Amino acid sequence: MTDDVVLNQAAFSQLAAEARRRGLRRLVGPLHFSTYFRYRLRLGAAPSWRQFDREPVNPPYYPRLLGQLGFQPGLTFESRRLGPAAVALVYEQQPAALRQLAALPFDFIPLNAESWVRLEDEIFELIQRVFGLNPAYRAVRRAQFNLLYNAGYAAGLCPHSSVLFRHRPTGQLAALSLCQPNYTPLKLPPTETPDFQQHYPRLTQRTLLAKTVGVHPDFRSQGLQALLAAYAMRSFREFYKDIIFCLMRADNLSLRFTDGLPMEVAQYALFERALPAES
Repeated sequence: MTDDVVLNQAAFSQLAAEARRRGLRRLVGPLHFSTYFRYRLRLGAAPSWRQFDREPVNPPYYPRLLGQLGFQPGLTFESRRLGPAAVALVYEQQPAALRQLAALPFDFIPLNAESWVRLEDEIFELIQRVFGLNPAYRAVRRAQFNLLYNAGYAAGLCPHSSVLFRHRPTGQLAALSLCQPNYTPLKLPPTETPDFQQHYPRLTQRTLLAKTVGVHPDFRSQGLQALLAAYAMRSFREFYKDIIFCLMRADNLSLRFTDGLPMEVAQYALFERALPAES
């Protein structure tokens, strides 16, 4: 998308015409098939971390240009970075959550390549239930899922903070948290998949990325989001200096965990435009 209003008006007029021909009444984007994959635009200036793994980055004129074309932000998202001072405050405020972990009726399953392979059927089903009702989410086939999320992917997760909660009385997976170090400073080639054991020791700036966190619908409203964070806190200070909660919807209740703390925020949006019927 070049920074030229006239050219983009012509292109988006053709897109709108085709959408109307198909009976559609709204354009939403950018989307790469589903919110399962790449989507959203980053708004405003680049944050201090520049870009973490799979963070959407775009020329800064994109949002302005879309506004000129009649698009407005629909869903909005945030990434929140807590620096060392804010992390210290979290530890002061959350001792009860840390104590509560031991009394939970859940088993904690650390995630790594071995446990991922052993539990991949259950993980796949859990992810469908956790995120299946999210706006613009479309389920993918198991083969597609395995292309991106497999033992190689799991080897890059932080094994100290990535976890599954299994409900002990029923045996059901109830929640997951997928976290990884920010490997971006290593500038790994595209052909090299991050591996915690190999690449974490090479990091001089150790930032944890809280990437995918969710609770099964049957176990919501029980405080498990905060307890997933408490699980990561048990070992956080041994391995990391700061943390980024990545790409969370602005209306997600889990953001309350960081409300009131000093933080750096990056914002993103999924843009939309209504298509009135042609007269």
